Amino acid sequence: MYSFKLAENKTTFAREVLAGCVTYAAMAYILCVQPAVMAGTFFGPGMATGMDQAALITATCLVCAIGSIAMGLFTRYPFAMAPGMGTNFFVVLELFPACAMVLGPSCGLDAVWMLGMAVVFAAGLLFFILSLFKVREQILFIVSDSMKMAICAGIGLFIAFLGMTNATLIQIQDNQLGLGSFLTSPMAIFLTGFVVSSILMIRKFPGAILWGMLAASVVAYFVGELHIEQIMSRPADPMKVVGKLDMAGLWTHFWRLLPFIFILTFMDVFDAFGTFIGLGYLGGFFSKDGKLPRIERLFLADAGVTMFGAYCGHSTMTTYLESSAGIESGGRTGLVAVTVGVLFLLSLFFSPLIMAVGNCAPITSSALILVGIMMMQSVMLVDWGDMTESIPAFFIVAGIPFFNSISNGILCGVVIYPILKIFAGRWKEVKPGMYVLAVLMVCYAVGFELNRSAPAEPETPEAAVESASVVEETPAAPILTDDAQKN
Repeated sequence: MYSFKLAENKTTFAREVLAGCVTYAAMAYILCVQPAVMAGTFFGPGMATGMDQAALITATCLVCAIGSIAMGLFTRYPFAMAPGMGTNFFVVLELFPACAMVLGPSCGLDAVWMLGMAVVFAAGLLFFILSLFKVREQILFIVSDSMKMAICAGIGLFIAFLGMTNATLIQIQDNQLGLGSFLTSPMAIFLTGFVVSSILMIRKFPGAILWGMLAASVVAYFVGELHIEQIMSRPADPMKVVGKLDMAGLWTHFWRLLPFIFILTFMDVFDAFGTFIGLGYLGGFFSKDGKLPRIERLFLADAGVTMFGAYCGHSTMTTYLESSAGIESGGRTGLVAVTVGVLFLLSLFFSPLIMAVGNCAPITSSALILVGIMMMQSVMLVDWGDMTESIPAFFIVAGIPFFNSISNGILCGVVIYPILKIFAGRWKEVKPGMYVLAVLMVCYAVGFELNRSAPAEPETPEAAVESASVVEETPAAPILTDDAQKN
């Protein structure tokens, strides 16, 4: 207890443990959503990534547990960690298809996600190096505040759109988007979860999203959409996804995948910085001179856990804003995060229940929409009065969902931004690194188009079937992929 300095932080052991339970309840939905997203089952038929979902559940529990415990012990802050919502969609819908394109049409599913995990690992390593040598501030200053907020809002809008689709609130008929029928079982399940979660969030009830999912699960069970064969079991073997990074493939295709390493690094830096600032102010952790003590440890822990997460087959790890629930409950030390980690370890034995809930898309759809709403709040911080800031920001916010591509939305904003500043005579406002990033984005776009237009090599029927589920769009989810198609 001495290392957490409970008395100095004016808290108690019981209060810290209770705050940890509250934080866990607020973010436990990730156990259902993350494995389903990474396995591709979240998106419906034809979108399987080849990753074993049962193994992903075990790995999710482990990375959340170890990440949160490491954050608590190393930084002594009540900040819990888990795979980032937003980056997981980026990895599956953008990075994996790009890896499939790089490897060629004869590649198998396993080769694709293994190469993708190597890219995520490289991004974590780059973030770690930048944090170690204290240059991450420069990255933060490359992209304007308006564009940072636009990226967050755009991803939030995209996530909410996916949630509405999974809830059948949005349906596609004759290639047209329309309102789905309210007289269906999936809609009843979604509305139950959404209404319960929304009311509890308005009332500031801890774990609102999780309670909404539980209510939706009850409805899903009685209408026959949720099939639970088992509640507890031994954890599945995680080694089907752990340690499978294709580092040799990353080195072979390094230059073609470099833009994705940069994008993931930027996303991690922006997300981490914003979360640390928000949670720091909420908990009163800032010093009188406006500095957050031990911030270097925060960045190092975030980056180190990201590398560990990639090794375990997951997208970028990040500090969760849901940690605010525990802080609001009185949590002030790393003991909160350690408690969260212990609870995630206990979750290992409930993998059958977690998988059943995760495979029923209407149950998790309310969580996606509410997370999207929370991320959309950042759009208020865009400088809409400055056209050189608002136009690129708009292309990012609108482009991510309209282009069905996180990377393409960011690309448009990054390329347009310096052009507008130059013609407005304000080129000095653009950081040199922004020009470099814009050039890299243009090169990526040109290279992507050249690869897409190149004639495909002959492939065997078996390889065609295997690769089609990664690189082709499916009638059930044409809105989900742009290269099938994303970042």
